[in-house]
Amino acid sequence: MNVNVAGSYAVTYNVSDASSNAAVQVTRTVIVGDTIKPVITLNGAATVNHEAGTVYTDLGATASDSFDGT
Repeated sequence: MNVNVAGSYAVTYNVSDASSNAAVQVTRTVIVGDTIKPVITLNGAATVNHEAGTVYTDLGATASDSFDGT
């Protein structure tokens, strides 16, 4: 199972005792996925008052995601 790659993975468990009696094998399905939304953070204020007729330079924003990073 690769926790860094989204997908469905099967994990199988089996055991036997000292007398070679085997247990009934069981399987668990593990679904790896990215379900946390990214977050956008504005550089500067969310509301900007700007003088008409002058050049506007936006301060931009950054995005961060728990899986993909920034």
